[in-house]
Amino acid sequence: VVADSDLRGITHPCLLIHGREDTIVPVEPSHYLIARLGGPVQMHIFNRCGHWTQIEHRASFEALLRRFFRGEI
Repeated sequence: VVADSDLRGITHPCLLIHGREDTIVPVEPSHYLIARLGGPVQMHIFNRCGHWTQIEHRASFEALLRRFFRGEI
């Protein structure tokens, strides 16, 4: 478990990626992180997607990462 104060100390941009139909990790932990991380946070939820966004939506996942790391989003 990470303390809220430690999460607030993370001030660099963060990208959270989630599958809407993920039955392994529900989306609520991502909402928890959005409320507590100290820097700019983006969350992208893939529709019709389970736990493996990088496999189930490979091209979109990779494009999203490229845009994030280039600072385009």
